[in-house]
Formats: sequence, structure tokens, C-alpha cells
Amino acid sequence: MNYKFRNKKGKLLIIVTAIVALLSLFILYLFFTQGIWLFTLILLVYLFLILVYLLWILNRTSYEVIDNILKYRSGFNSGKIHIDTISKIEINKTKWIGLKPSTASKGMIIHYNKYDSIYISPIDNSIVAVVLREINPSIRILN
Repeated sequence: MNYKFRNKKGKLLIIVTAIVALLSLFILYLFFTQGIWLFTLILLVYLFLILVYLLWILNRTSYEVIDNILKYRSGFNSGKIHIDTISKIEINKTKWIGLKPSTASKGMIIHYNKYDSIYISPIDNSIVAVVLREINPSIRILN
């Protein structure tokens, strides 16, 4: 069984990306109209790298179920979780600290191994939970 799930795009991350893009355009305008070349060039490169990273996270965050493994990818964060080790899934929750390869709130917290957890934000939490529970029926799903 192979399933691929796209991420939900959160409003906050989209707003931050838009602000960085607009700020980059403003700095680019200053770069060509003002005489502060070195400072604006360094700031422009810095903002451009941030913008590329944010766009990379927004467009390339995904989750995939391949056989008995849940794979996640978000920017530099990637990994896999054996579905047999998942004990509990909390749906429509938000985790503010810890491993969080996601781009939105109201996703799902997956508890695996003994003390590990990860927060993901697929477009439809319930479909992912059903797919994971098909593979491991002992998973508890909490709303």
C-alpha cells in the first residue's frame, strides 16, 4: 500500500512568506535607488535565502505511507516512522514544540515508540488516521 498526502498550508506561514517577499522587493527598490549598496545587497541576499526556504517548505512538505512506514519531508526535516510503533493519534490538535514537519495548525500529533511524538498537518487528518489504523489496528485515535 502506497499513499501520498499533501500538507495543509497555514495562513500564518503564507502571511510571513508574503511579508518577506514584499520586504525583499522593497530592499531591491532601495538597492537600485539609494547609495547604500553593500548593506542592501547583504540584506537582499539574506531575505532571498529566507524566501526560498519558506517557499520550499510550503511547496514540498509531504507525508507518505509506504508499506509499514510513514515518511515525512519538510525542508531539511525528513524521516520515517514504523507504523507498528504508533500508539496514539490526536486529531485537530496543534503542537507548539518538538518535531514539527508541518505548515499549519490543527493537524495531528502522532505518538510513537515510548515517549516520541511528531506533529504533521495533512490536508485531511481523518483520512491519514484511517490509513494508519488500517495498517495498525491498535492505534487509539483521539479527537
